[in-house]
Amino acid sequence: MTEEQRLFVADAQEIVERLYRDLEELRVARSEGRKRRELAAQIFRRMHTLKGSGASLGFNQVGQIAHEFEAVLDGTRLGRIELTDTVLNTFEDALDAIASGLLAPPAGKIEAAFAPVVQRLNELASAGKTPPAISDELRAALPPDIARSLSEYDVHHTREAIREGAKLFVVAAGFDIETFDRGFRELTKLLGQSGEVIATVPGEPATAEEINFRLLYAAELVTGETLRQAASLGRIACDEIEIAYATSEATASTNNTEEKAKPKGTLAETSVRVEMKQLNELISTAGELYRQTTNALTTLGTTSKAEAVEAADKNLRGRFVELEERLIKLRLVPIAELLERAASRAGRMAARQLGKEVEFEIVGGDVGIEKSLADILADPLLHLVRNAIAHGIEDAHQRKTAGKKPVGRVRLAAANHSGRIHIVVTDDGRGIDI
Repeated sequence: MTEEQRLFVADAQEIVERLYRDLEELRVARSEGRKRRELAAQIFRRMHTLKGSGASLGFNQVGQIAHEFEAVLDGTRLGRIELTDTVLNTFEDALDAIASGLLAPPAGKIEAAFAPVVQRLNELASAGKTPPAISDELRAALPPDIARSLSEYDVHHTREAIREGAKLFVVAAGFDIETFDRGFRELTKLLGQSGEVIATVPGEPATAEEINFRLLYAAELVTGETLRQAASLGRIACDEIEIAYATSEATASTNNTEEKAKPKGTLAETSVRVEMKQLNELISTAGELYRQTTNALTTLGTTSKAEAVEAADKNLRGRFVELEERLIKLRLVPIAELLERAASRAGRMAARQLGKEVEFEIVGGDVGIEKSLADILADPLLHLVRNAIAHGIEDAHQRKTAGKKPVGRVRLAAANHSGRIHIVVTDDGRGIDI
């Protein structure tokens, strides 16, 4: 495997872990229009990255499955494929196949065990290629230049927002040419706190001093406070669009859910991967640097300078020990990644295969664990979670007969006791400490 392929596998494995978490969130939020759209778009972008890089570097299983996966996602984003349990289960199976493909040698064929997954994805993608009949009434209600610029996805997005109770607005924005990029970003961020920017088109012709945009915006309400903050960014005007097309189209909703506007979360903190070899070299260098400095100070030690040398030695010792500890901590990763992988991958798959309903709880995810130790523990922990579900939790009928709740519970808890990490897997009260 080349260095480029090795780096791709490392990056792709991180993307796959994020995708497992995304699918878990999507399963919960599929009836929430705005959250569903954001998650579907995020999953689509990540899958597109896997598809392009995997295919170009010879990971055929990754590239082909990601291609089929992306086609199904496109259908869901356009409203042609409903996010049923069957579809979400297929997504998780496909992600398992991609994870397996990253462990296989490049240029290999798709494993026979995953051929049915590819077939199911292909069937879903084919069903999603048939466009639904989209009424022209919505486009007719919009300003002509905005209507012409909308893609099929934009039209579907607009219709969903209206069904969920949003109103449509055209926000005209003019910014000074020197600050328009910052002003536009801030305006988009501000509007996103209480609604969704569906499309952006050019506004009035630009002048030597100003650049203009028009935004198609969906929100339940544009408050005076929002307009006041927007006015501080540039020249802003907001007009509501009267939507009077067929009542049946405006009120019909596959979700029967009205989404309340929620502020967007902050961007995740940027993480940097560092090779373990480099960390070991840094730690060794720090130790050697301390020894060299101590030797140099000892050489300078005379009777008249003994106290100064002693103070300097004490100060340097503390600073170098602190540096070494910080470098050692760089080797640690949050144990939440390991626990979430066990719950979302092994746990949910086992529950689905066995026809059991299971909830997962993760406690102590912020505990740090050595990366190499996390890799060693991954497989045993996955096995323990599978066993907890297979042997520790009955199916829904048996649980009802025994007077228990139909949904079982698996708890994964981690704690750091005097430098020793304890992981407890419990299945309805019974636990295993590893």
